[in-house]
Formats: sequence, C-alpha cells, structure tokens
Amino acid sequence: MYKKLTPSFEIDLPQLVSECNAILNLEDTVNCLHMHNQVGLTYANEACNNKFYDAVGSLDLDYERWTEEEIAAGSPPPARQEKMDESEFNKIVPNLSGMYIYDLLSNMKNEYDIGRTRIMVLESKQCLTWHQDSTPRLHIPIITHDGCKMVWENTTASLMPGLLYWADTRHPHTAFNGSYKQRIHLVATVKE
Repeated sequence: MYKKLTPSFEIDLPQLVSECNAILNLEDTVNCLHMHNQVGLTYANEACNNKFYDAVGSLDLDYERWTEEEIAAGSPPPARQEKMDESEFNKIVPNLSGMYIYDLLSNMKNEYDIGRTRIMVLESKQCLTWHQDSTPRLHIPIITHDGCKMVWENTTASLMPGLLYWADTRHPHTAFNGSYKQRIHLVATVKE
C-alpha cells in the first residue's frame, strides 16, 4: 500500500521544517489552516483571492467560499462552480518563490506527475475519517512522532521524516496522531 521512493533530488529536512513552520504562520495561511488543517502549495485558479486555499480539501467543494457562519451551523462547503482535475493544480503558489520549498516542489513536478500539493497538519490525538482518494499520494513526513501512523485495511505504517513515499490512498485508509505533538506532512496527488 506504500513504498519508499528514491528521488534524484535531496530533501533538506531542517530547511523544510523551518519553511513549513514559517508558511503555517503567514497571515494568508492561518485561517486556511484553522478551517482545514491544510495549506495549499499549488493552485489552478488564477482568479482566486488566496492561492493557498485553492488546493485544500476536495476537488468537488469550494473551501474559499465556505464561511465561518456556515461552518458554525454545520453546513458543508459549497460545491465548486467548475469541476477540477488534479492535473490543473500545476502552478506553485507565487508567495513561495525564492524559498527552498519552491525548488523542492519544482523538482517533484519534474520527476513525478503531481497535482494538488499541500502541507497537511494532524493535531495531537486526532484521526482522519476512513476514506479513499481518487489518486495515489506522495508523502514527505516533515514532523512526525511515535504514535503517528497511516493505516490501510490490515497494514499500519510509520513514515520516517525527510523521506519520500508513494502511498496508494485509492484504497480505504486513515491516518492518526497518537502523540502529544503536531504531525506535519507535505502531500501531493500523483498519477501512477
């Protein structure tokens, strides 16, 4: 269900940790992170107000138009007005230009057929729903701890920080953080 990859590029984990922490504290990402526990690093829609929002959540739902009032009322996000394809998320958020993460994403795009790419945060003692995705994912664990696991049916995996993994998330799966600290992964959709 998953395998470690050996990319042609190096992953500078200390630099990635530093930049992800900086990105997660940007004014443009704080609300995005608060509402979705993820921040988009690639985007498709040139007209979107905050490009960090464009790649979050689901391709079917428009999280940028989801209001705090709707969230508080328990309403789901509104449907996207135009259906999107993973391959459309091929532009790196311009705010990242000049950063190591911009170069890392460029290298990933050159070597793998990636689409939506996000920083995904899983808080302490949290778990994702049991779900399946339409495409596999590439994962680079940035910050992880004992007790952070991915689970597919009867397979459980602890992914090591700073390595690149291919995960077949088309099968039912979940992830949980059984630690007392935040878990952060860089996650990209990928075609096989």
